[in-house]
Amino acid sequence: MRQNISASEMTQKSEGETASCRYSPSLAGYPPKPTFVLWNERKSLTEGKTDQEEGGARTLMVAKSCAKKKEGPFEGRAPIAERILQWLLVHPYQRLDDLALATGRHPSSICRQLDTLCRQGLIESVKPTLGLTRSRLCYYLTAQGISAAATSLKVAPDLAARKFHADEKSLLRSLPRLHVLTMTQDLINNLVSHAPHALAYPGDVQTRIRWHWVREYQQRFVAKGKSMHCSIDAVLLLARFPIAETSDSEPSKPESAMGQEDYYSAFILSDPGLVGNDDLLLIRERLEHLLRWRESPSWWPHYSHFPPVLVLTPSERSRDLWQWSAREAASHLRITPLKGAVLAWVDEFNPPSAWQLPWHHLSSSGPCRLQTLWSPAPRKAVPPGLLFSRPDSPMANRPTDQLSPIAIVRGHFTQRATQPPPPLSEHPAAERLTASLLGLQANPRHLEIAQQLYAHPLLSREELAILLHLDEASLSRYLYDLKQMACVEEHINSSCGRRFLLSQRGLRLMAMLLNVSLRHICTPTSNQGQQSAQRGVEYALKTIKHTTGIYRFITHLHLAASTSCHELAWWETGARCARHYHFQGRWHNLLPDAAFEYRAGEQIVHAWLEWDEGTMKRRDLEAKLHSYAQFIHARQWMKEGPVLPLLVIVVPEKGQELRMQQVVREILGETTLVVRSTTATRLEERGPLEEIWLPILPRPQQLSNGQLPVRQAWQDMRLL
Repeated sequence: MRQNISASEMTQKSEGETASCRYSPSLAGYPPKPTFVLWNERKSLTEGKTDQEEGGARTLMVAKSCAKKKEGPFEGRAPIAERILQWLLVHPYQRLDDLALATGRHPSSICRQLDTLCRQGLIESVKPTLGLTRSRLCYYLTAQGISAAATSLKVAPDLAARKFHADEKSLLRSLPRLHVLTMTQDLINNLVSHAPHALAYPGDVQTRIRWHWVREYQQRFVAKGKSMHCSIDAVLLLARFPIAETSDSEPSKPESAMGQEDYYSAFILSDPGLVGNDDLLLIRERLEHLLRWRESPSWWPHYSHFPPVLVLTPSERSRDLWQWSAREAASHLRITPLKGAVLAWVDEFNPPSAWQLPWHHLSSSGPCRLQTLWSPAPRKAVPPGLLFSRPDSPMANRPTDQLSPIAIVRGHFTQRATQPPPPLSEHPAAERLTASLLGLQANPRHLEIAQQLYAHPLLSREELAILLHLDEASLSRYLYDLKQMACVEEHINSSCGRRFLLSQRGLRLMAMLLNVSLRHICTPTSNQGQQSAQRGVEYALKTIKHTTGIYRFITHLHLAASTSCHELAWWETGARCARHYHFQGRWHNLLPDAAFEYRAGEQIVHAWLEWDEGTMKRRDLEAKLHSYAQFIHARQWMKEGPVLPLLVIVVPEKGQELRMQQVVREILGETTLVVRSTTATRLEERGPLEEIWLPILPRPQQLSNGQLPVRQAWQDMRLL
């Protein structure tokens, strides 16, 4: 049973003193933030009954008010409407279920309160469609609602709105990311709901859980004399302590367990779709900052209690890359890897318990249980800003008679989003507003197309339809919508036809969705009609035939896999599949044209692709093959999997294939790499699964008459 208690119950009066009034912490100078608890009572089995008869150790949720008298706006007897306003001030864009869990009330009761607050003009709602197939209303405060909530907290409305990201600018910036925020919220809700059972004391000791969370947690620290910044999507804090039973019907007063609290905290990172060429560097940078914070002097007294890092990813491939990035970050800094877990949150789902989901270790392969990552920590080991206010904050000392009724939220986002998007503007502020409102206009299909073009710019209409499993008529309608939104533009090439890439507005939308700076995905361009372009696009245009050749191979393989009930699980190009590593005192690079994973039932093929247009000189070809030999000799491939990928080479014609065969055997003959080659003509005429692949390595036995070895089908390659 969920129960509301005073947020002031979250801290102690002073060091070593038993707290009868607990004060919520995370607001850094604000009055207490509303904090809510779950009561948990575990009873022993009835004598003479089996586990099945009694249902095992049962969990009984009991509702009972912890606050005996009203001392402030957050006390148990405060009006439910007031608590909803205060909660929405601190946590904008909450859904009905989120508010029901936070307040401990039934959803129908919360629904009636929300209707009333909407009619009073204190709150508004939006229904996000970008990235969500099952969308629900998300509520936020209007300017009048912010003023009412801030007045009850005795703080300035404008300062409170900026502090908690409830102002117009912050609300607009979050609109394209609502599907990511709701995914994080679902995880937190599930962890909190099942925490009394997952973190229960051994035996029949009743367990009480108080919880608290902060979105967009920021922390500055000093590492090796340098000031650094750490940004975390969310931080969850759980406080556990036993309750001595006084009767069969209700637990004892919570004050009886004060001083026995065990604190559990976790850093939560959400991957919103980091599929760009430079996004692996962003992942590694975030993890390195967490490592540097852990190694900073502020954590030395409680080093072993550094919170675990929980990562939500949209796919299994993203999960593997986060694990690889965590290992690389620790190796680069030469310190112990982060403790944490990563989960491939493939679809929107509401599992029975997030504690039982298939989590994997963040820094190593293999599954793990969340309970093994968490260890009880003392109060002093709780991350800064979660338990104590900062009395020196100017907001805490601001006189209440200076509260300003500034209209800091214009609102009406749903009505404003119904207007057609204006043409591209040179004013960044206008473009930011338009891109934000697209979060309420675009649908999941639009997002899929935008993410595909972000990861692989200059795809054609036919290639997009194959890769996204859409018919061309439907894809044409979605592309038309994106053109009307000014998010996609066409590039027409005489030899390669019409190609699509993201426009300036589309790139700004992706930057908002990924919560990164526009400079992360854009670079200045030499094009006079454009100030900047997506990173890598300018080079791809210079080598357009090579770029389209790679796309043509991938789409042929994807289409053949769909026809044969197989799967092209993932594919990457450019910097995303490149590897930069240190070996024997020097830095080395491996730069394949593409990398992919092909699945045929339980059989899996990992491969690198080299697409040769016949323009590479022998010296350049030898240098590229030497990079493969060095990568294999350094055993760097073992960091990503137990089996060495194979190398697939496509050349324009048979004569080039024979020359390629000679060079490959000279340079890679001493390695264990499996190499297969074919020609672009055979690929186009027969398809990638047919008998078109010439074995190069391992060196096949020559036939008696000196003929070339027989070409193999795709299924005859070495499978994992």
